[in-house]
Amino acid sequence: MTAHTAQQAELLWQTMFNAEQTFIGARMAFFQAVQSGDDVVPILEKALSGPSQRGMALRLLPLLDESIRRQVFPTLVELASVGHSHIQLVRDVIQSISGDWVQEHIGSEVEKILDRSLTYEEYRRLAELLDLLHSPYLRTLVQRAAQSNDLDIREVATDFSSRAQ
Repeated sequence: MTAHTAQQAELLWQTMFNAEQTFIGARMAFFQAVQSGDDVVPILEKALSGPSQRGMALRLLPLLDESIRRQVFPTLVELASVGHSHIQLVRDVIQSISGDWVQEHIGSEVEKILDRSLTYEEYRRLAELLDLLHSPYLRTLVQRAAQSNDLDIREVATDFSSRAQ
């Protein structure tokens, strides 16, 4: 390694360190705003709606009070219904909410999504989520998928029917 390369590496390290320190300070200030009663839900909803900020919002949500996660729950279920690079984070955040509360509210959120014409992917992602949550609502989703004219959607019903008992 040449001295020039070592200097570049040191500069990169210092840049990352400084960025992390700035991030930690900003995160602490954000948490203080939340503690002071600032309504951060609209900020989080906006962040969740765009892929560039979604990851940060999803990593921050488990650190916030569950009441905030409950407020963005409809958006989380919506995000869990499509494939994207943050789907596991979305599922993790949903699972960080009280299981009883999720079971009580998941059906109505899935029902809202089912009210529109869904693709195979949306059926599959919702089935995966409901299966992960051990939700009895999986049975309803499987029944709807089984009635579809789309062979791929009916495949979702076949794949999840044994778990929807």
